[in-house]
Amino acid sequence: MSRPVPQPHPVAEHRANDPDLSIAGLRKVLGSQTVLDGIDLDVSAGQIITVLGPSGSGKTTLLRLICGFERADAGVIRLSGRLLADGRKTHMPPERRGVGYVAQEGALFPHLDVRRNIEFGLSRRQRATTDVEDLLAAVGLPASYANRAPSALSGGEQQRVALARALAPGPHLVLLDEPFSSLDAGLRVETRNAVAKRLRDAGATAILVTHDQDEALSMGDKVAVMHNGRLAQVASPRTLYDRPANLDIARFIGEAVLVPGITAGDTVDCCFGRLQLTTQVPRPGVGDRRDVNVLIRPEQFRLCVDHAADNQTIGSDAFPSTACVEQILFYGHDARIQLRLRDGQPFTATVPGFDLPAIGQTVSFRVAGNVYTYPY
Repeated sequence: MSRPVPQPHPVAEHRANDPDLSIAGLRKVLGSQTVLDGIDLDVSAGQIITVLGPSGSGKTTLLRLICGFERADAGVIRLSGRLLADGRKTHMPPERRGVGYVAQEGALFPHLDVRRNIEFGLSRRQRATTDVEDLLAAVGLPASYANRAPSALSGGEQQRVALARALAPGPHLVLLDEPFSSLDAGLRVETRNAVAKRLRDAGATAILVTHDQDEALSMGDKVAVMHNGRLAQVASPRTLYDRPANLDIARFIGEAVLVPGITAGDTVDCCFGRLQLTTQVPRPGVGDRRDVNVLIRPEQFRLCVDHAADNQTIGSDAFPSTACVEQILFYGHDARIQLRLRDGQPFTATVPGFDLPAIGQTVSFRVAGNVYTYPY
C-alpha cells in the first residue's frame, strides 16, 4: 500500500497572506566584486519563479544564499515565517532550512541505486513514510527504476531522480540551478515539462535559475530578470515580454525591432505607419507629440507573400507597407526573414515555415497588435 509523500510541517507564526519566501536587501561581496546588490524578492506559496540572466549576473549565488551554502553580507531571508539569514548576524545551517536543491548535473551518487539516492539524507522516520515508487511516478519514471544504478539512466532521467530526491523530505522550497542545460533540445523540453507538472501537482514553491528564455517564460508564474547582481524587473511572462521595463530588457528578452517614432494620442507614427499603442504615453498636454523608441516583436509582422492568391495588391489597406526580402533563415516550424524598407530601414519578421517568400521578392506587410514605446 502506497504511503503519502511527507509534507512540510506548518509554521505557527507564518500567516496565510505572507509570502512563502521573502528576501529583502540581500547583498553578497566576493573579493572586490559585489555579486548581489540589494535583492528584494517575494515568492508566494505554490509559485514557480524563474530567474533569468546572463552568465555572471549572480543567479547561482542567489540560490546558494537561500540554501545556506554561503553567508549573506547583508539582507534578510525568511521562509514560511522563519528567519534563515540576517546579514552576518544570523545564518541558519542548510540542513535546517527545509530547502530542496537540484544542481545543474543532478549530482547523483554513482555507488547508490536510485532508491538509495532518493532516500539519502532522510531520517529513519522519513524513510519509513516515503514511497519511492510514488515519487518516481510523479516525475514520470517507472517504479522499476528504483533498483537501477545512475549510470543506467539517461541525462534526463537522472535529472528527474534528482528532483524526486529534492522533493522526498517535503521541503518548503525547491531550488533548481539550470537543471536542464546539459540536455539535448528535445529531452530538455520533455524533462522540464515533467518537472513543472510535478512541482505544480505538489503545490511546491520553486525558484528555477536559467539563461534559457524559452524555459523562463514557459515555466515561470513570474520571471525575475537579473543583471549585474540586481533584479531589473520581476513580472509575469506576458508582461515581461509585452512591456519590458526599459530598452535593455526589451533587447534582452526575445528579439526586438526598435525604430524611432512620434506619439499622437494613443497611436505612434513610425516608418511602419501609424500603430496603436499598448498604453497611452503620458504627456504634459492634450495633443502633445513626443519622440519615442517603438518596440515591435518580429512575430507581429504579417506578410502577404502571394498577392494573387490572397487577392491583394501591394500597398492595399490590409497590407499597407512594402519591403524587400534579403535573407531567410528556415527552422521548419517557422522562419526568420530579414527585410528592408525602401528608405533603408532593416527589420526581422518571424513567419510560419510553410508560406515563405523568395529572396529578392518585394512583399507587402502590416503590423498586428499594439506596440510599446520608450522615451527617445
